[in-house]
Amino acid sequence: MTLHAYLAAWFVCLALPAGALPLVMAADLAGWNADALRRLLILMPPAAIAVVPILLMPHGLWFCVRAIAGLCVWSGLALAFRRPPTAPRRAVAIAGLILHAIIGTAIATDFVLGLNPTLTASGFGLLFMTAQCGTALAAALLLAPAKNPGFLLLVPLAAWAFLHFTQYLIIWSANQPGDISFYLTREAPFAQAVAWIGAAALLSATLFAWLRHPPAWLLPAAAGLVLLTHAAEMIWLATPSIQATS
Repeated sequence: MTLHAYLAAWFVCLALPAGALPLVMAADLAGWNADALRRLLILMPPAAIAVVPILLMPHGLWFCVRAIAGLCVWSGLALAFRRPPTAPRRAVAIAGLILHAIIGTAIATDFVLGLNPTLTASGFGLLFMTAQCGTALAAALLLAPAKNPGFLLLVPLAAWAFLHFTQYLIIWSANQPGDISFYLTREAPFAQAVAWIGAAALLSATLFAWLRHPPAWLLPAAAGLVLLTHAAEMIWLATPSIQATS
């Protein structure tokens, strides 16, 4: 149980720099300012080191090699993009985005789906990385509110909700016991709370995006709800296996 709690905390901590990294690389490609997100990248090396207690548990050698290699590459990219570019680095950013997609999918598969080996969800890596991006963006807006954030909060949150709904619909339509068990072990009051918080976050982000003159408190409220939603989701993903194994 202690390991699952640690894994949940690690997911939350990792989501901040891992979610900021692709957004920073995309911002460099577009020529946008992403200083608030760059601040979060400094958390990547400590988050990578924090995986050690998890790797000390019984795992296959290939699992440990993939995890260490992926986190080392992520740390290198985070340090490389920690400061604004002094010269165009489009090729590095494009290569970094490709590497990020591969590593993010591997991390989601090994650390999350590894707790539920019967689940077959090809899009789960994308769902997990979208949640990480939403976490990082919400934290960045709380640290340094943008003047015109517009749809910054709404787009990743709406994509996250769509991916969750699509995965849920496909799994229940297929009616495979192994896949359905992923949700059956998560039918608890906490899961319902995560869903309600996510709905509130989506509503508040939508209001902020569409109101011509939103009140000053709405941005931090929406960002806080988004951050709380994804943090609760990371805990939700890591801890239900306790019910199945205890």
